[in-house]
Amino acid sequence: MDGGSDSTERRSDQIYRQLAEGIAAGRLARGEKLPSETALATEYGVSRPTVREALARLREEGMIASRRGSGAYVQDAAERITRIAPLTSIQDLQMCFRFRIGLESEAARLAAQNRTRDDLRGLEAEIAAMDSANVRGETGMEQDLGFHMAVARASQNRFFVAGLEQVRPHIAQGMTINRTLSLMSEAPRLVRVQDEHRRVCDAIRKGDGDAAAEAMATHLGNALNRLFEG
Repeated sequence: MDGGSDSTERRSDQIYRQLAEGIAAGRLARGEKLPSETALATEYGVSRPTVREALARLREEGMIASRRGSGAYVQDAAERITRIAPLTSIQDLQMCFRFRIGLESEAARLAAQNRTRDDLRGLEAEIAAMDSANVRGETGMEQDLGFHMAVARASQNRFFVAGLEQVRPHIAQGMTINRTLSLMSEAPRLVRVQDEHRRVCDAIRKGDGDAAAEAMATHLGNALNRLFEG
């Protein structure tokens, strides 16, 4: 059986990844019942809590659903998408940021062209929410993520939204690290981050697609660099 907390986390990630890949590839078919926790624990040579942790992640991401007194079943194909494996290294974090630079820069460009008044109000509300979180000494991760999702929605292209949703846990992980480091550093770091968000918002408000794309690319590039400051 598995050992301490580090081992448990590592093994649960592996089980999650193998089951997720099986679902995405169709080896675990729509509506198929998964083996019981006990059976999975025996199959993978781990404890039931480790299996339970992996299943909880699959459930949260909509890949499986539990039925009371019956067990866990693979969700309908229309309700699931291929998932990217968890971030487990510095290289993973770097690759995630570079993926975001390409995706979100183009989303910002289209947002400048297609945004509505409601979109602009939503962006400004997320910036204000981040300001409030900073004053309270909170990480503001949810508000930061809300801003980036609002930019994607303002593009009026649902595939940008779906792209961010697919890597949402990975984005949240990077943001949590970055914003926690910002709280531990001098105040100007938080000010710079907010200025970068405002430049993206201002360019979108003005309808300047090139400026919006550049501002987003600069912000995400700076965010990557801030991970390794000091």
